[in-house]
Amino acid sequence: MNLAARLTALADPGTVLVDTATADALEENDSYLLVPQHPRVVRGFGEVVPSMLLRSEGGGIMLDEADITAW
Repeated sequence: MNLAARLTALADPGTVLVDTATADALEENDSYLLVPQHPRVVRGFGEVVPSMLLRSEGGGIMLDEADITAW
């Protein structure tokens, strides 16, 4: 099973989780907002730090770890 399938299984209904490489590739794209999630252990891949992918209406931003630890 690939990482995308594992992340799909972890995602809440109606959400999309992407890996670090995909988040890095989309970071400068103003069409998307990336929300870092807490690290998760993914079978076959070890610890992964996914980001939730959202559509952006304006300029895209990348939230950092400090933003999610305040939740």
